[in-house]
Amino acid sequence: MLQMFCNICYILIAVLVATPAFGQSMTTSLPEIAGPPSLERLSHSASWPEAVHLSEFRQRDPKDGDPASERTSAYLGYDSDNLYVAFVCHDRTPDRVRARLSKRDAIAQDDQVIVMLDTFHDRRRAYLFAVNPLGVQADAMSSEGRDDDYSFDAVWRSSGRLTHDGYQVLMTIPFKSLRINAESGGTWGLAVSRIIPRNNEQSFWPYLTRRVEGTIPQFAAIERPLRIAGGRNIQLIPYAAMSRGRYLNSRTSTFTSLFDRRAGLDAKAVWRDAVTIDVALNPDFSQVESDQPQVAVNQRFELFYPEKRPFFLESASVFRYVRTATTDPTTRNVPEMLFFSRRIQNPQLGGRVTGKTGPWSFGAIVADDQGFIDAGPATLVIGRLQRELGAQSTIGVFATSRDHPDATNRVGAVDVRWKLSPNWVFAGQAAASHTERADQRVVPGSAYNASLFYSSRRLLYSAFYSDRSPGFRAALGFVPRTDIRQIEQYGEYRWRPRRGPVVAFGPNTYLRLNWNHAGALQEWIVRYPFEIHLKGRTQIFVRRVESSELFGGVDLRGHIQTINVTTEWLSWLAINEGYEWGVTPNYFPAGGQSPHTGASRNVTAGLTFRPTPRLRLDLTHLRSELRTHDGRPIFSNNIARSTFSYQFTRELSVRAIADYNGVRSDPSLVSLEHDKRLGADLLFTYQLGPSTAIYAGYTSGFQNLTPAPDGQPATRIDHPKTQVGRQAFLKISYLWRQ
Repeated sequence: MLQMFCNICYILIAVLVATPAFGQSMTTSLPEIAGPPSLERLSHSASWPEAVHLSEFRQRDPKDGDPASERTSAYLGYDSDNLYVAFVCHDRTPDRVRARLSKRDAIAQDDQVIVMLDTFHDRRRAYLFAVNPLGVQADAMSSEGRDDDYSFDAVWRSSGRLTHDGYQVLMTIPFKSLRINAESGGTWGLAVSRIIPRNNEQSFWPYLTRRVEGTIPQFAAIERPLRIAGGRNIQLIPYAAMSRGRYLNSRTSTFTSLFDRRAGLDAKAVWRDAVTIDVALNPDFSQVESDQPQVAVNQRFELFYPEKRPFFLESASVFRYVRTATTDPTTRNVPEMLFFSRRIQNPQLGGRVTGKTGPWSFGAIVADDQGFIDAGPATLVIGRLQRELGAQSTIGVFATSRDHPDATNRVGAVDVRWKLSPNWVFAGQAAASHTERADQRVVPGSAYNASLFYSSRRLLYSAFYSDRSPGFRAALGFVPRTDIRQIEQYGEYRWRPRRGPVVAFGPNTYLRLNWNHAGALQEWIVRYPFEIHLKGRTQIFVRRVESSELFGGVDLRGHIQTINVTTEWLSWLAINEGYEWGVTPNYFPAGGQSPHTGASRNVTAGLTFRPTPRLRLDLTHLRSELRTHDGRPIFSNNIARSTFSYQFTRELSVRAIADYNGVRSDPSLVSLEHDKRLGADLLFTYQLGPSTAIYAGYTSGFQNLTPAPDGQPATRIDHPKTQVGRQAFLKISYLWRQ
């Protein structure tokens, strides 16, 4: 297998080196200024005459190539410490500008301006800095072939204000917050953008079109700022956390009280502006924010919950290999995720290095994981190395290792992204695993995937193939299913009217065929969606699905119809309503029964109220039910969540959550318990920056259990009256940077 990997790599390198370049056609230079500008000086262009002035923004959406609907100017300059970017955004209807005071990174529904910087000028990765009209920040790492990673947090400053004819924004981005080429001279890539949500509009300077695949390769080239202050860049983030809780052990009907105190240190050093070394002592892996609700009943495979712990969020994009995926979230295929950081539970010591030098980028993590109480310790190693080839192509290697008393698991992979033309991209990966269990039994495995992707203004197409052997294991990854040979195809076409409220409309198609390695067809599915996009971020989605799945020796034939409507037409209200009905499987029938299908119904209802710029109320209701074909209830699952958020200032906020999750079932038809849970979650946050914050919170949970005497298991009752857990916590962290 190793020889096969090498042969593939040699062939790809030979082809990729010959890949033509897709360079920028527009260049500019940044001036060095004497001192920092101020927001008050941005009333007219003469207020900052030494800055470079960018205008003539052109739309990417909805009317690719048209001038922006509202006049926008951007001004850029720098001194030895910072890059300064100012925006003056005019609006003929300033009362319709959407600007809310919110937490960091929570400005997706607002008007905003963006600057993107490709500081290595590799046309593959860029920093993204966004600000809404009130100065609230959002930042991300943008990478070709991947979704933007908003888990990235940098230290920078921003301010904004509404004016009589629009709004103005000023960004101050320290060079110490960027990773840049250590060599002097050269160029960067640059793009600035404005988003007007009521028009579904995003415009750019320079003009970035959807007629070709990719965004960063179309950036303008700017001369790299000279005399940048580099030198020492050392960060120390000490933290302290304490919590007191009380929990019910339902197996013994006893309550346990816990008082936990924890302190630690994350240390960071940046070498030559491009390589970052992190060392963590008793690192902070607490999760402050709760996971979003998902329907977990009657799910055949493990649900995916994204990482929310701060340590793992930083530099996470380094360990994600490129992939090509469809743009339809209901059909997006997630290839083998060889590193899923939530598999690391409780490390006491860890080290990480990430960086870029020339065409090479790399990352490595070493940690000891003490696990949960019964899991036992494990030693973990994760490594990633990537080489740029041609103008927009890459080849990389990836490896993980987990040594645990129960088993040792090793995974190695080679992946490639090959830009075939301005519109076509090929991506692929080959992986092998080696698992040795405590009984010395060795289980080898392999996994492959390949995809071909086409993107233009009207047409999207992707073809995807995945092959995972029965023995493939990734102890540090997220691989919910093995023993598959799967083919997928996705396509969409969009008509884009020049006038009227309709922004775009058209059909989608999706096909999946899945065989096991014995050659048996395990599953097929065909989807026929149709979408209409209107102004005000309004979308109407309808879909018919036909499917068949072999499970437990039974061919489960099903179909589903879907109607979904989402809208942000009103600035103070966002709505997401969906209804599905059809025939779906019962994966967990009662004992002695075979899997079977039933009549299903799923309802999704979501409302977001923003009556004032500081107040936000989110209401979510998910209902899933399955009945026999003659109408007898099998199970029903109701999930309701209410979230209240109030932002006193940009730094101080309070958030309260009330949750309900109830399952009713017929034990003669399905292996599910009658379960009801209530939860409450209160969180106060004072956040001065990405790592300087104070959190104080309280959580409480109730369940339909009643403790039994003499250490017997708790018994089920009808209502969630018993408090099964509560916790109060306080967490403080501080960023010191030299």
